[in-house]
Amino acid sequence: MGSTLSGYTKEERTQLYTTLSVEQQLPFIEGLSIKGVVSYDPYKLFKKEWRKPRLSYTPDFSTTPYTFNETKEVDHSLYQRDEDDKRFTFQGYVNYQHRFNDLHDVTFLGVMESQKRDKRWFDAKRIGFPIEMDEMDQGSTAAGKVSNSGSSSKETSVGFLYRIGYTYNSRYMIETAGRYDGNYYFAPGKKWGFSLLCLPVGIYQKKIS
Repeated sequence: MGSTLSGYTKEERTQLYTTLSVEQQLPFIEGLSIKGVVSYDPYKLFKKEWRKPRLSYTPDFSTTPYTFNETKEVDHSLYQRDEDDKRFTFQGYVNYQHRFNDLHDVTFLGVMESQKRDKRWFDAKRIGFPIEMDEMDQGSTAAGKVSNSGSSSKETSVGFLYRIGYTYNSRYMIETAGRYDGNYYFAPGKKWGFSLLCLPVGIYQKKIS
């Protein structure tokens, strides 16, 4: 079966990635610095599909030679979709690194991250347009020729991470790290959880050549 289809599909997408970072050494404590990073990533989509009546040809094998029967759909259809998605991320860092008496090296890294997302979408479709005008309000309102759907959601998460290290005389080292997270998809009553990323299982000696 062959067919011809006229109309159009249009999509307009807008996506932006923005990041602002500021870092500062704190003069009142040697080796201490702070850093902040802010990101804002909005996304928008508008989609429109306009379909005009379609002409189809179906072969009829009961005739010799066989022929093609022409079928033309009589209804126009219009589909539209709108999406809006916004993401915001903030990260704060505290970094400390210092050596005492040429023997003791101490490092500390603390990170706080907060993420928020706000998303919503809506779409609609109508079939049957008395006049050939590709606007939703011109379509039929009869049962079975109108459909629409949509939804919205908000997502939030917060996390805290630390890493602490100690080295003695550039030979003996120990380090531990962990994080504490709160997330929207955790079970009710258990929105926060702690994980130890690196256990302080012992001290090892660096090989000196």
